Amino acid sequence: MTNRETRRGPAMARRQFLGRAAATSLVAVGTAPNRGLTASPGKEPFFKTRGVVLVPSDITTWNWPEQAKRAGLSTIGTHVVPHQVAEFVETDEGQAFLERCQALGIEVEHELHAMRDLLPSDLLKKAPEMFRMNEEGERAADANLCVHSRAAIDLVCGNAQKYARKLRPTTGRYFYWIDDGLPMCRCPKCRELTDSDQALLLENQMLHALRQVDSRATLAHLAYLNTYHAPTKVKPQPGSAEAASMEICRRARIADQRSLW
Repeated sequence: MTNRETRRGPAMARRQFLGRAAATSLVAVGTAPNRGLTASPGKEPFFKTRGVVLVPSDITTWNWPEQAKRAGLSTIGTHVVPHQVAEFVETDEGQAFLERCQALGIEVEHELHAMRDLLPSDLLKKAPEMFRMNEEGERAADANLCVHSRAAIDLVCGNAQKYARKLRPTTGRYFYWIDDGLPMCRCPKCRELTDSDQALLLENQMLHALRQVDSRATLAHLAYLNTYHAPTKVKPQPGSAEAASMEICRRARIADQRSLW
């Protein structure tokens, strides 16, 4: 039995979930079948979002806004963690970068591994119940959080709002990722939910908080590795989804790898 056949059922549920969640846009990066990334004169590009993701030290090494414009890209995403990018955009170089992007019509987003900034690990001793329980029944600050801790959710949402005020994407798309590929909580309440359900439960709360700061806000839900399969108990609020398969072959066209999506 082929890989495609063994995953046909879950893959269909996954695609249905991504379709419902992506009420505004589904961000994908790759090569369109039989088409280039940029449009022919008078034609719309196949991919409406065409971008590059850069850490602050990358941004300062080249005239990225001009090069993005020349290459037909629409978007530059900053990376890696919220406090790092927030510090950069407050510098003269960061402000000059944002102003140049605006002048050239390049969108700016912030694609961030956010959990350690949204829930600082040094709170473990003070409030262990906010952190995930591991398989041994111990609270651990190694990854993610306990999504049934109201205090943890409130703190994460409050910090997400704080960074949203500093890092406002021009597209309205927010990327405050969970600790991707790492386990979620295994406490008695959380263990009844899959990792996908736990991630989405958190993201729904974060999205509600973000929309109090930015009414256009959508929020990425990572859908790969331990969150590959669609949630089964938690329903997504309308917003954006992100599928970023770790199994994709970069030597083959996306159109030939449908089983991964």
